[in-house]
Amino acid sequence: MNCFNSVLLVLLIFYFSPACGLKCYTCSTTSTDYDDNCVSSPTEDMSRDCNKKYCNIIRVEDKDPKNLIASMSRGCSDVYMNGKSEDYTHIVYQMSCKDDFCNSGSGKTGSDGGHNYLGDKSTIYCPGTESSASVQYISMILIISSIVMVLRI
Repeated sequence: MNCFNSVLLVLLIFYFSPACGLKCYTCSTTSTDYDDNCVSSPTEDMSRDCNKKYCNIIRVEDKDPKNLIASMSRGCSDVYMNGKSEDYTHIVYQMSCKDDFCNSGSGKTGSDGGHNYLGDKSTIYCPGTESSASVQYISMILIISSIVMVLRI
C-alpha cells in the first residue's frame, strides 16, 4: 500500500466513523402523575441520543389555579417551536434548541429570569446555517483534493 492510500484510508476512517447525534433530556409529566425531576431538574437517566434537529420543551400551565403545571414534556423533534400561546384555561410555552442537553431549563424563562421562552441553556436557530456533518464532508473533500494535488506534483 503506497503512502497516498494509507493517508486516504486514515482520513476516511476518521471522517466517516459513526457520529454522535444531539443529546436531549426526554421525559413527560402531568398534574396527576407529577415528576418533579422532569419539571425542575432532569437527571442523567432522562437523557438520550436523538436523531432529530432540536431538543425541545413543551410546558402547559393552568390559568386557575395560577402556575399549576398541567403537563410538561422534554424531548427532541425536527420541528422548530418557540413561543407562548394561551386559551381560556391554559398557557403553553414551547422552546427548541440545538445544543446537547439544552432543554434542561424551565421551558418558561431564561436563566436571567427574563421571559424569552427559550429555556435556561438555549440557542437561537438561524435558518440557513449548515450542520456539522456538511462542514465535515466539505473539509474531507478539500483535504483529499489537496493530498491528490500534492502527490501528483
